[in-house]
Parts: sequence; structure tokens; C-alpha cells
Amino acid sequence: MTVQLLDSKEQLPVYPVDYPSPHWLKFSNQGQFHPLKYLFGISQILTKKLQNCKIYTNTHVNEVVDDESDKGVYVITSEGKRVDGKKIVLGTYAPINDRITMYTKMAEYRTYAMAFEVEKGIIPRALYWDTDKPYNYHRLTDDDTNPQSGKELLIVGGKDNLTGHNLGEFEDRYTDLEDLARKKFPVAGKLRYRWSGQVIEPIDRLPFLGLNPGNKNVYIITGDSGTGMTNQTIGALLIKDLIYGIKNPWKHIYCPSRKMTHNPLEYIKHNLEVSIPSYLDYVKPGDCPDIEELKPGDGCIIREGLWKLAVYKDTNGTLYKFSAICPHLKALVRYNPLEKTFDCPFHGSRFDRFGKAINGPANSNLTEEYCEIIPAKTRTTTVE
Repeated sequence: MTVQLLDSKEQLPVYPVDYPSPHWLKFSNQGQFHPLKYLFGISQILTKKLQNCKIYTNTHVNEVVDDESDKGVYVITSEGKRVDGKKIVLGTYAPINDRITMYTKMAEYRTYAMAFEVEKGIIPRALYWDTDKPYNYHRLTDDDTNPQSGKELLIVGGKDNLTGHNLGEFEDRYTDLEDLARKKFPVAGKLRYRWSGQVIEPIDRLPFLGLNPGNKNVYIITGDSGTGMTNQTIGALLIKDLIYGIKNPWKHIYCPSRKMTHNPLEYIKHNLEVSIPSYLDYVKPGDCPDIEELKPGDGCIIREGLWKLAVYKDTNGTLYKFSAICPHLKALVRYNPLEKTFDCPFHGSRFDRFGKAINGPANSNLTEEYCEIIPAKTRTTTVE
């Protein structure tokens, strides 16, 4: 890999304009590939060239049990089936087997992106990113919907924030991103798409790849910092060696059991930042005192006696009420008005407007303990 220090304006590309720093690093001879096509290719190799490899979709794992012996490990599916194996690798983005240990070392963030039309070739093909907080990045991709148009898409992303925090500022994130895009890239044209995603940031900025703390037969791949295709590939190569007993120089660098000693204040600050506000929500009143005033297509958190409930009113006026307690570590979720989800501010679990889990570490829905559906202008119906 060739790395070059760019310390003069003459060395920098024309776009983006107004570089915030006089010093940049350039990594030459890099590649860009389509992640879904990459995964499809891997799946084809696994299922067509390896006799004993099968991929089972729509199989939800509820529990992972490691007996800490040479007998191996087993999982229990949502249908009560047991699957045994010698080793298991959890590439589940957020580990579903851990409740506390790994989540004290990393945090979940919402991240935002927008795609603009630009004339093909006017911006050099590269991935640009800075080290601001929150950071920003820019890159180009093909316009697959109209490859003959002579245009490509400029993706501008960043402005990350802790999941479940600052929920009223989500629209501001997109406004700031668009302002940034048009300032840095005056050639940016029509806004075609905007979306958000979720990333896990380790406190020390390195992913966790290897044996899960406290286990003998369970391996994890997590903490990708938004570069999942790279880090998960590294994780697969590393864990393969660990399982086969092959020495690998990356083992200690990415070890999930490593201590957060290089920056203990950041470690303490992070855990206080997410834990205290999360549990203080228990003593606060609800977001909307009268759910009858809740607009169709909106949601909120209410208090009914000792209960804190997550409430959503659909476009027909039907109310959906369920427990606001996140099943992971019992913190209270908050309503995200932009994405119409209920987000946990503690460890980043997310649930759709009907209480269904869509982001871990929670491995079950909000509706487990309490669920009520109130049809518009009809009597209350309780769902068991």
C-alpha cells in the first residue's frame, strides 16, 4: 500500500473545495466493490463448491449456550429447535449472546447519508473522509437506475449521533449534510436519496474480532466503525486461524477481551453518558399527556400508573400500546419521529412502530410483557 502526505493545495483534487485541514493522507491503488454482489459471490462459493455448507435463512436464534468443554456449543431457535456445533461465530453486528461486557466497550450510533446527481468524471473517484466529530465522508457510486445518463451519484454522509439521543435534531442532520455537500461540491445536482443506518463505534476505535470474553467456543465479529466489509473480512480470516489453531499476528490487536486502558476517562465518560439518562427516564412524565391528541402516523412514550408505554397511532387512528422497557437491560426506549421507531438510548436497540426488534442487542420485541391495540372509535381489545 502506498501512502502519501498531501501538504499543499496543489496536491489536492479540485473537489471537495475548502479543505478544513492543510494535511491529508492519500492511499493509492485502492479498490471499490459492490457489497451485495460480494456477499452473493461468497454465498455461491460456499453452497456450490463446498459439499457440507448450507445457508439457512429466516432462522432466528434466541439463545447461545457454550458448555465450556470440548463438546462444543449449541443454539436454540425461536421455534425451540436445538442446533449443535463445535464452534460458533456470531457475525450478528451486535452480539446477541452478551448483555453487558462488550457493550461497555462500544456504542451504537445513527449515521446519515444523502446521494446527489453529478456529471460522470467531474469528481475523481475516491473515498474522502475527515477526522471531525461528528466526522463526514464523501464518495462516488454508479447510477444503476440509469447507467446511460452520463451521471453518477455523489454520496455524502456522516453527522453521527448516539442512538436514542438528540431525537429532535434528526432533520437538522440532513439539513447540515446537504449544506455541507453543496458547499464542498458546488457541482452537486439533484438530491436523489437520503437514508440513515446504524454503526457500532468501539471506544478505542478498533473492532472486536475473536473469542468472546468468558467463552471457549463462541467467537464474535463486532465494532465495525462503519467499515463492516473490511473489518468483517479481516474477522473471518482471523477467526478461521483461531479455530484451526494457527498463529495469527492480528489476534491480540483485535482481541475482544482487551482492556480499555489507553483512554480510561473516555471509557468512563461513555458509560455514564448512556446509562444515567437512560434510567432517569423512569422518573420523568410521558411525552404526551393525552394520547387522544396524538396525530395519526405519530408516536410517543406515555405513563399509565407505574407503567411506561410506547404508543403509536397509525394513519387509520388505531392505537398500538406496548411496554416501553427494552428487553436487553430494561432501559426505556424513546420515540424517533423521523424514522418512526422506538430507540433505546442505553445500548442502541431499535424497534419499529409496532414494537418489533430491528436492531440488536435486544433479541426480542417490545410486546412481550404488555400489548394493547385500540381500534379507532371502538372498544379496547387486549392482545395476549
